[in-house]
Amino acid sequence: MTRYTPQWLQAGSYAASQDRRLIGALWPAAASSGCAVSASTGMVVNVAAGQIAVPTGNNTGSMLCSSDAVEAVTVSAAPVGNNRIDLIVCQARGADVDGGANNDFVFAVVTGTAAASPVAPAVPANAVALAQIYVGSGVASIIAANITDIRPGYLSLATLGLPANIPRGTLAQAQLTANSGTTTGSLTVLTAPAFTTDGTRRIRASFCGWVNSSTANDTVGVSLMEGAATLQRTQARVPAAGGSGQVSAATFWQGVPAAGAHTYSLAVSLIAGTGPVLLAASAGVNPAFLLIEDIGT
Repeated sequence: MTRYTPQWLQAGSYAASQDRRLIGALWPAAASSGCAVSASTGMVVNVAAGQIAVPTGNNTGSMLCSSDAVEAVTVSAAPVGNNRIDLIVCQARGADVDGGANNDFVFAVVTGTAAASPVAPAVPANAVALAQIYVGSGVASIIAANITDIRPGYLSLATLGLPANIPRGTLAQAQLTANSGTTTGSLTVLTAPAFTTDGTRRIRASFCGWVNSSTANDTVGVSLMEGAATLQRTQARVPAAGGSGQVSAATFWQGVPAAGAHTYSLAVSLIAGTGPVLLAASAGVNPAFLLIEDIGT
C-alpha cells in the first residue's frame, strides 16, 4: 500500500502525479471549456483559447491544459479521389506519462485514412478530441461546414462537487421541419451532430415524429442508427394514404457506447406494402425530433 503525502500540506513534498490525482478527482473524464475549432484560411484551422482536462493513459489522474490565445493548426493536404476525416486534438505530453522528452501539450492533427466512406481515426493516448474535420477529395481549404465540434464540455466550476453518476443533459439534437424524401427501401432522414463520450456514461437517444405512406395499410419503420448498425426500431401501420393517414411514431435507445466520437441518425423504411413512405414534419408544433442525452453512469 502507498500512502501519499496530502496535497498542499505545509512543508510537504510530492510528485507531479499527485497533483494529477487531484485534478483527476475533479475531472475524472475528459472535459473542456473554450478551445472551439474554427476555419481560418486554406487548410488552417484555429483553436480558441480555453482549458482541457486530459485523463492520462497511465491512470495517474488528469492533466489540465490551459491556453490563453488562438492557436493555428494546419491540416494535411487533401487526398485525391477519396475523402478523409481528421481529428483536432489536445495532447498532453510528459516524461512520467508517455516516456518522451516533452513536458507540455500541443494542439495537433490526427490524420485519418482516405476512403470513399471515411471514418474518424482513433484518439491517441493522453489526448482529447476537439473536432472532426471532413477533408474532401482535392479541396484546397477547410470551411465551417467541414468542422464538427466534439468537445466534451463539463469543465465549468458549476459542475464541481456533483456526483459522477448524475445526468449531464443534452449532447446533440436534430430537427426536421419539412417532410423528408420518400423511399420504398430505407432512407436516412435525420442526423444529429457527433458527440464524444468516455465509455462510462449512459447515453439515451430519443425520437418522436410522424410517418405516412402513399398507400393505405402500409407498415412504416423508424430506426435509430449508428452508421449501418440499428440501435432500436419501431414500426406503425398507416390506415389511409397520404397526410390523412399519418400516424405518430416514437422510439428510444439507451446504452453505454465505447469511448470516442459517435454520430446517431434516424432512418425511415418501408416494412410492408408498396409505399413510398416518408417522415412527415413541419415547422412550429410538428417537427420530427432526435435528441441525444447523457443520463448518468
